[in-house]
Amino acid sequence: MLLVLDLDNTLIDRDQAYASFMQQWLKEKAFMSKQQIEAYLPQIMRIDNHGYNEPLEACEKILRVIEVNKISAEQLWQDSQQLIDYIMPSDSLKRMLDRLALRYQLALLTNGSSSRQRKKIHNATLAPHFDYIGVSEEIGTSKPSTCAFTHILDAMGASAREAISVGDNIHNDIEPATKIGMKTIHIPPHSSHYSSHADITLNHIFELEQHLL
Repeated sequence: MLLVLDLDNTLIDRDQAYASFMQQWLKEKAFMSKQQIEAYLPQIMRIDNHGYNEPLEACEKILRVIEVNKISAEQLWQDSQQLIDYIMPSDSLKRMLDRLALRYQLALLTNGSSSRQRKKIHNATLAPHFDYIGVSEEIGTSKPSTCAFTHILDAMGASAREAISVGDNIHNDIEPATKIGMKTIHIPPHSSHYSSHADITLNHIFELEQHLL
């Protein structure tokens, strides 16, 4: 049996990385005090919406909320690419992956440029835990295309009925996998993102083990 896992907001806590980045950015670029940062951060995280919103529009809204006029949305967006540097390894996650690997083949399927996604994987020290890693720029197709999933299946020599897609994004991780006959496990970043299309919905990545082992 094959598990095809998503990266951002599934294996990597993107929200935590973004929050850490923003705290440092607000201190250094907006010259805010600790108290101001604590006051603004919840609003900023709601606008960011787990990275689902259009990035420049989200940056514009953030700048309006914090009332910073000397920095453009484009500059904030460029600065925010540094969030990769705030991605940290999770020993408990890696131990869980090791236990899952005793019963499943593990593949990683992620959208994005090779340089960015590979750096995220490196910073989280995830590469040794996977039998195959598919980055959209490298494989020539991206989610939500079903071709991204069939690429992984072909690379691993598995059929759709022998595979499970695990991810946070309904549009990217659940719907296309369902179309080709894969089972699906949805792990939304917030309860408002729950999907009735998934076979199983979990609250957190660490619940995955109890449903599969």
